[in-house]
Amino acid sequence: MINMKIALLCFAIAVAAIVPARAQFAAQQTWQATTTGSANAIVIAIPDVSSIADLVGVPVRFLPSATNTGPATAAVGGTAATAVKKATQNGLAPLSGQEMVAGQVTKLIYDGTQYVLDNTISPQPILFTNTTYCVSASGNDSNSGQSPNCWLTLQHAANFISQYNANGFTITINVGTGTYAAVNLLPVGGNGFVNWIGNASTPANVIISSSSTSSITAIGVTGQSFNGFTLIATSSSPADGLGACLSETAQSSLTIKNIVFGTCYGDGAFVQQSNLNIGPGTVASSGNITGQSCNPGCGALFDANYGGFISSNSGATLTINNAVTYVETVEARAAGFTSIVFSTIINYPNVTGKRFECTLNGVIETLTGGNLNYYPGTVAGTPNQSGCQYN
Repeated sequence: MINMKIALLCFAIAVAAIVPARAQFAAQQTWQATTTGSANAIVIAIPDVSSIADLVGVPVRFLPSATNTGPATAAVGGTAATAVKKATQNGLAPLSGQEMVAGQVTKLIYDGTQYVLDNTISPQPILFTNTTYCVSASGNDSNSGQSPNCWLTLQHAANFISQYNANGFTITINVGTGTYAAVNLLPVGGNGFVNWIGNASTPANVIISSSSTSSITAIGVTGQSFNGFTLIATSSSPADGLGACLSETAQSSLTIKNIVFGTCYGDGAFVQQSNLNIGPGTVASSGNITGQSCNPGCGALFDANYGGFISSNSGATLTINNAVTYVETVEARAAGFTSIVFSTIINYPNVTGKRFECTLNGVIETLTGGNLNYYPGTVAGTPNQSGCQYN
């Protein structure tokens, strides 16, 4: 019996000699306290990785050394830098900024193609102050978007801010001198405002030009404004079927001021089941508006269509910079309503075309007692047709 006890004691001592005093769990091998590399190109040191294939399905946890500012990559265990994606309602998407926050535990899982942030849908970041971003013709969409590290395209800016809950605050996007491609606006949650600021004193210096669609498109977008831009849309067969310089549909609500309408293939401003407010400042026209993309029914500088509403603030002025041709200056069609009154119309004789078109229960309010010559043009409008009301 004594020999048996001695044997068991010896066995216990032998086992203790080969087992560490502190247990090691497998998951500890996929942890790095703080990453190296940079905010958007993180390096994670974990042991025993011979190739990236070893990491499929493995949770890799770490503390970012800096908050990412845009799309990011991860190089794990000595493997090549590989894209990090996030889950969205539309599938996996590149990071846009602030998904990996400095000092906060973060987890990635490699799916065989890319690393995926281990959450279902990235939470919507909330603003707690007014925020300013910038776009520049010399910028880069991989930048942070904050001066002097501006973005390059308006579309990237629109995509980026759409992730936010504005929380009642204002997002300002300053746009530098240059010519930019068309932008398809996206909604921003949280009852805030988005102000796109170009050059209010010289809008010709900041151009939004499209050869394939409307130059600004808003579908279900509210609370956004444009100040200090020239808009051009030249497509002879626009992909959106409109080719307007500004297109608003699906309960959108925008404000414009200090805007120049250049050549517009469809309308200057096409507003359908939406609201457009012309704020204080100058609206100018320097190009023809042919209406060929949807004639009849467009070709107006301002077109309120199918329940669209266009109004102007006091202090708005209209300047016709040079000789231009419109199908009509103002159109209200199919219960469209316009209340567009300018404090001054400069270079009135420069417009060739019909003064207004009003059909299918459209309403045009000029606050002039029915002055049929209020809007510029060389051809008289036709009031009181198809239920039109012109006042």
